Amino acid sequence: MNRWTVLRKVSNKYSKKISELLDIIEFTDRIEKKYFSEKNIKDRVVIDKNSFEAKDIIVLDYYQTLLRERFDIRIPNRDMIINELLDIMPYLFKYKKATVFKFDFKDFFRSIDILKVLKLLEKESTLSFKEYRFIYNTYIQLPNISPGLGINNMLIEILGREFDEKVESLYYNNLIYYGRYVDDGILILDSSVTERSIRNNLMKVMKEVFGEKTTFNEEKVCFISLPSRLNFNEVINFLGYSFSYDYRAPSTRYQKDKKKFTFGIATTKLEKEMEKIHRIIDEYQSTHKQKLLENRLDIYFKRVAFYDQNDRCWKSIGFSRNYEQIKKMIEFDKELSKYKFSPYLNQETEKFLELKFLEEQFSNLPNQLVGQIKNQKFLSNLFHNKAVILNPKIGLNYARLSEYLRSCDIRISQRDSYQELQRRFIGRLTEKNR
Repeated sequence: MNRWTVLRKVSNKYSKKISELLDIIEFTDRIEKKYFSEKNIKDRVVIDKNSFEAKDIIVLDYYQTLLRERFDIRIPNRDMIINELLDIMPYLFKYKKATVFKFDFKDFFRSIDILKVLKLLEKESTLSFKEYRFIYNTYIQLPNISPGLGINNMLIEILGREFDEKVESLYYNNLIYYGRYVDDGILILDSSVTERSIRNNLMKVMKEVFGEKTTFNEEKVCFISLPSRLNFNEVINFLGYSFSYDYRAPSTRYQKDKKKFTFGIATTKLEKEMEKIHRIIDEYQSTHKQKLLENRLDIYFKRVAFYDQNDRCWKSIGFSRNYEQIKKMIEFDKELSKYKFSPYLNQETEKFLELKFLEEQFSNLPNQLVGQIKNQKFLSNLFHNKAVILNPKIGLNYARLSEYLRSCDIRISQRDSYQELQRRFIGRLTEKNR
């Protein structure tokens, strides 16, 4: 893609003339180090976009778009990876031997050697001298690459693509599947390979591509060799989901072996989701505001779609968006007029989806809400991919959004903009950033 196409994309995004963009870009040879300040969001340290001047954001966005197009970067898709794994993982028992190695990079962004990125950009020579010098001048002064900026994601993925190619080439003859989502990777082979061998090979490639500081996050490394022993139960947690293998050898020659594969939301993630719902219930116990309780649970199992003014793009949040693949494990039984679960879905996830972990609290909840839970109302929201769209033209208009917030006992004034109402809606009803 040529430069003018990139300029048109950025000009449309910021509603600026191309001539205005050129004036900004041509006279910016670097972004000063002082603007790359950081902030803590949900226990993650990321770049604070508010620390940059408006023109700097535009310049960084231009170079992000330029890198994406010049290097044909395709950011890994979490949903696609999980879909692919669901086509493979249930059938690993069919292989005589199989090896699974799940890994995670420790402090991935900050461990990457900036010089590795700059040398690869120079080597590829798809950038003009001036374009390369801007990136060089900006990043050579920084101690590391921090998360939180789109251009930083592009730089990481340029190296990541080289890493992926080397890993796939290394295990070409025995490769069943390889996937990586930013700093999370999984490798599946149709042979028995020792954990030490895989570790050593990947570590060598890792340091060659990303730099000497990169290493594994040992807490998230998982190695499985199938069949590993006569009786085993192995669990792989990857990208928020859980893949489990249970094998029981026959006790007599007349019995068949028992093989079972299950899939669901990872235990640590389920615990966090249950905490969110418990906070909603606890608030009701102290306020007894039934309408607020019903609305928050209703929205919890819906997607919330809105236009992010800062990033200038549409976003979708909520449980339904975060766990898209779970919907495929649900079907509607017309004869029984109820929703059923796939035999692949694990019991912990089933219990959560049906809100059975709240049963001990039913006596303290409104009868109407208990009835909605038992009638699978909230599960229906998830199954049908129901959404709340925060947009005055195609979703909730100002009046409806205002009414909705008042019904939930959220104070608003006539002076509040739609964006302000949107912010309160997201913060209050979806527990975003809580």
